[in-house]
Amino acid sequence: MSRADVDALADIGIDLTAVVSRIEEAHGEGALRDDGGRRRRAGRPAFSREAKKALEKSLRVAVGRGDRFIGGEHLLLALTATPGPVADVLAEHGATYASVERALYGDGGADGQERKAG
Repeated sequence: MSRADVDALADIGIDLTAVVSRIEEAHGEGALRDDGGRRRRAGRPAFSREAKKALEKSLRVAVGRGDRFIGGEHLLLALTATPGPVADVLAEHGATYASVERALYGDGGADGQERKAG
């Protein structure tokens, strides 16, 4: 806001500094800052690139199974199908894509073949 806007609001009894302070108390520092239209809500961390990929893969798993929601089972299957430390630790404990799919859906879950989300 311009200085003229701040003065005009003050003339009608609105202390802009106090308003901004109250908003930042409730929603975090910088809540009103314009970051190119990408404002973050206080208390909500941004998803990392890896987290976004895991969620996208879990969506592909859910859609591939014909489900209309993403559940924990879809996320677990996506994590087992994504190469990296998470899949490695899960595999060390016997949780591979195929074993998790069998545990969740039985032998018919893979329609006779091992499916992995793209």
